[in-house]
Amino acid sequence: MDQFRLTPITRGLQIAGLILSTTSVALAAPQLPSFAGATFLPGAAIDHPYFPLMDNAVRTFSGQTVDEDGDPIVDSFELKRLGAGPTILGVQATTQLDRAFVGGLLDEETFDY
Repeated sequence: MDQFRLTPITRGLQIAGLILSTTSVALAAPQLPSFAGATFLPGAAIDHPYFPLMDNAVRTFSGQTVDEDGDPIVDSFELKRLGAGPTILGVQATTQLDRAFVGGLLDEETFDY
């Protein structure tokens, strides 16, 4: 008879199984937004909080690492909105200047859209 005794863990698993077996879950397929050029509004503001392009401010980000000898190296990059860029697949892009510095020296300069 002891083999059928329920421990608190076994009882909890039974209750969880009962709840899961009586609950129906509707799974929805993920829906992506339309990226067609026709869905973009010409001149609409870019107001994404993690990708701010609303002004012409230069944003600088920096961090510090150490080289093989343990000497500090400051790495940084700066982003600046330059204005309208090319039209890509029917969407007017914005041009952003991206400059990377290593130890205070310009390492890379690109134009991002």
